[in-house]
Amino acid sequence: DDMLNRGSYPFFNRAVSANYPPGSTFKMVMASAALEEGAVSPYFTINDPGYISVAGYTFRNWKLKGRRRVDLLRALQVSNDTYFYTVGGGYGGVSGLGIDRIAKWAQSFGFGSKTGIDLPGEVAGFVPNSDYKDWYLGDTYITSIGQGDFLATPLQVNMVTSYFANGSELLRPRVVKEVAGESTEREVLASDLISSDTLGIVREGLRRAVRPGGTGYPVFDFPDKYGVELAGKTGTSEYTDPSGEERTHAWFTVLAPLEESEIVLTVFLEGGGGG
Repeated sequence: DDMLNRGSYPFFNRAVSANYPPGSTFKMVMASAALEEGAVSPYFTINDPGYISVAGYTFRNWKLKGRRRVDLLRALQVSNDTYFYTVGGGYGGVSGLGIDRIAKWAQSFGFGSKTGIDLPGEVAGFVPNSDYKDWYLGDTYITSIGQGDFLATPLQVNMVTSYFANGSELLRPRVVKEVAGESTEREVLASDLISSDTLGIVREGLRRAVRPGGTGYPVFDFPDKYGVELAGKTGTSEYTDPSGEERTHAWFTVLAPLEESEIVLTVFLEGGGGG
């Protein structure tokens, strides 16, 4: 009874039954969408002073001093919010994807839908678009970095990461005790969502995120310690706790080895601070 009534709800399966803003883990999809839709080239750079200002509103980068010149690979490496505001909502000559194209790409990668895993209590999350409320440019900016009304389960983030691990398929996750030989029940939810060129660029950005200068370094300094090359993405998602205090969840999602990946791991710390 003590465990059941504990305020932290230890028996609540957060991996499949809880919704959270995916935060910067969504930048894997945003980068893919920006390249596939031709919103920017891989080599397009922005100047990041640490924020953008539109119509009297300021949208800040998590690193308040800014990063100066930032291209897509650098944006993934250091998780640059200003870059993704620009490619998502548009700014300074870049028209941006707009919320409906962002929503389309989020849904194509499985956000907003149950994965169909063989566990009870799974929820679908929520992908906002222009139909569901009066939509403003600021809403598009914060959705572009996985915040605002956008909600996902840790399992969905893990499934998206698995696409970048295997390179071509969004696979329905399953709980297994062991795998004996080739499984005949492998279920592909979607395949070939992005070109091989886009895949290679995004994977390189994710590789840089766990190397020196990246947001995931040196916690995952596996290449130097163990000779295993990784790729991954950090995330920090803001929320308001029941007392009204502004807090953050921490995300880290990773695939390994980089070539011919075998493992995908997503770590989520509820109220855990910065990813």
